[in-house]
Amino acid sequence: MKRFLIVILVLSVIVLAVACSIKPLVIGIARKQLSGIFIKSRVSIGGCVKRPKQGLALLNAEIEKEGVYKITLEEAGIELNFFSLAQRKPLKFFLKGAKVKVNAPKKKASELSGYFNLPGGGPSIFGHIEVSDLGLDLKTQDLALKAVAFFDMDLVSRSVDFLDLRLKDFSMSGALLQNGSFSFGLVPGEGKFSIEKAKYNKLRVAGINGKIRFKNKTLSFYDILAKTLGGELRGEINLKLGERLDYQLKLNCASLDTAGFVRDFELSDKFEMTGKLNGWINLEGQNVSIRALSGDFSVLSPGGSLTIKDTKMLENMAQSTKQPLDLYFRGQKPSPFGERMELGRSSIPPGGTPEGYSPAGDLLVESFKDYHYNTGVVRLGLSDRNVILKINLEGEAGRRELEVVAHGLF
Repeated sequence: MKRFLIVILVLSVIVLAVACSIKPLVIGIARKQLSGIFIKSRVSIGGCVKRPKQGLALLNAEIEKEGVYKITLEEAGIELNFFSLAQRKPLKFFLKGAKVKVNAPKKKASELSGYFNLPGGGPSIFGHIEVSDLGLDLKTQDLALKAVAFFDMDLVSRSVDFLDLRLKDFSMSGALLQNGSFSFGLVPGEGKFSIEKAKYNKLRVAGINGKIRFKNKTLSFYDILAKTLGGELRGEINLKLGERLDYQLKLNCASLDTAGFVRDFELSDKFEMTGKLNGWINLEGQNVSIRALSGDFSVLSPGGSLTIKDTKMLENMAQSTKQPLDLYFRGQKPSPFGERMELGRSSIPPGGTPEGYSPAGDLLVESFKDYHYNTGVVRLGLSDRNVILKINLEGEAGRRELEVVAHGLF
C-alpha cells in the first residue's frame, strides 16, 4: 500500500510539472487562435490553470477592438480527459464570467460580421458548450441589448438543454422589451417566460407571461397572457425552425378600449372614439412574408361613439407606403321617404390627391359627426398582398359601412 501511494505521488508531481511547463505554450496557441478569429483586435490572456475535473482553463482574457467591442473572459476552457480523447468523443467547452460590450452606434448589427473570421463548417471537436454568467451590453444602429445569460447547448444535435436569460432591455426595428426572463430545460423541452413591458411603435403591452415548448423543430410560446389598451390578450406563437422560418400567431382579445387606442397612437386630432371590443386575430408567414392575416372583432354593449375630424391620415398612409389606398363608404340614414343609402368611393394614390367619384373623405367627415353606435363588427383580412379593413356600425342615426383597402402593404 505504501509503495502504491509513493507511485501515485510521483505521477502527480510529473503531471503537475508537465502541466506547468506547457502553460506558456497553451497561452501562446490560444492567443494566436483568438487573434485569427477577432480580426485586428488586441488579445491578452492573464494565465492558464489545470482544473481537476475540467482540464485546462484560460484565465482573465481580454479581446478588444478599439471603438467597437470589448470582451472579457473570467475563465474559459475545455473539459479534457484521456478517456474522451481515446474514444474520440466530442469535447465540452465551458465559459464563466464573460462580458461582451459592443458600442457601434453608426453600424448595423449585420455589418459587425466583418470584424470576425469564424472557422469553416468542417467537423468540430466540441460537442457541448456550457456558459455561465454571460453579460451582454450591445448597442448598434439598429439593435440594443442588455442581458445576462446562463445556458447549456448540445452542438451535435443543435439543441439547447438549459437556458436562463435575464433581459433588462432589448430594442430592434421599432420593438422594445424591458425586464424579461426566459427559462428553459428544467423540465426537458419545456420552459416559461415573462416580460414586464413591451412596445411596438406606439402599441404598449404589459404583464406578459406564458410557457415555452420545443418539439419537432417547433418553438412554441403558449398560454400567453398580457394586458394592453385596458383589456387582455391570450394566445400562442409558433415558430417552425429550419432553412426557412415559418411562424403562426393566434391571439384572443377581450375588452380592448378604443379610446385608449386613440390616445396611445396620438390620433385625437384625426378622430375620437369610445367603446370596447372583443375578438381575435390570426397571422401566418414565412421569413419576412405575410401569407395569411385575418381578424374579427365585435362591439361590446352599450356601444360607443365615433367622430371623424379629417381623413388626412389616409392620404399620409398612401404616401408612406407608396401604394394607392382604396376607400369605400356606405351610409344609411332615416328619411321621411324611408331609409336612404349614400355611397362614396375614393382611390388615394401615393401623391395623396383623391381621385374617383363622390369623394368618400368628405362624406366620412359629415356622416361621423358625433355618431353613436350600439352594435358593430370590425373585420381584418388579406387578399393578394392587400390588407382589407371592414367596419360595420349600427346606431340610432343609421348604419355606417366603411372599407379600407391598403395595396401591397405586405
